Amino acid sequence: SDTSLPREDLDRRLFLALQTSKPAPSEERDGITRSPIDDMITLLGTQAQKSGREGPWLRLARWLRWADSRSSPISALHRGLG
Repeated sequence: SDTSLPREDLDRRLFLALQTSKPAPSEERDGITRSPIDDMITLLGTQAQKSGREGPWLRLARWLRWADSRSSPISALHRGLG
């Protein structure tokens, strides 16, 4: 299986596309709407935990940095190294 990660420029394009997209009304839960970027970050976190490899943790940290997330990219890297 191919375990290579997307190039950073392609990942950035995906991030920007998700940033401009609006969540579908069906994605609203109790008046709280999760953005597509939040969903992607959740997915990346799950993938990083399952993989146990450095690359997915670095990709998660990249997305957290771009999203200016409350969850620090540095903490993601520490979890990946731990």
